[in-house]
Amino acid sequence: MPSQYFDVSSLEIPDSIKTQLADPHFNIPGQIDVLLGAEVSYSIFSGQRYPLSDCAILRRTTLGWVLAGKTFLSSAHVNNESPSHHPNINSALALLSTKSETLRQEEAEVERHFLRTVCRDENGRFVVRLPLRQPIDELGDSRCMAVNA
Repeated sequence: MPSQYFDVSSLEIPDSIKTQLADPHFNIPGQIDVLLGAEVSYSIFSGQRYPLSDCAILRRTTLGWVLAGKTFLSSAHVNNESPSHHPNINSALALLSTKSETLRQEEAEVERHFLRTVCRDENGRFVVRLPLRQPIDELGDSRCMAVNA
């Protein structure tokens, strides 16, 4: 949560990630909905990252994508306000529970995919088909790099 507003126009956030941000208004100061302890916060991060610059990165969580890093605010502002009870804490926790359930369903599907497709090749190495989410709307332009590698 920033201490003051900052302009996000210089951040080149892909449209596919913009629609999945944990907080679409992350650049606007506001009340903190909930504080998560380390035992919870580390468990909600997935391995997906999207670097925006040398100083900022998007990280995927079960709550959506979050921005980490410097925001390059022109001046620092210290907030001396006392914390208060947020009336929507139950809805925030319910959202966390819903997102966690969705993740568990996705993890179960990935495990089923693994069990369906795992085998050993003639050299004894394990082979597993990569899981692809359906439908595949757009593929990247990596064929040339793969052929030249």
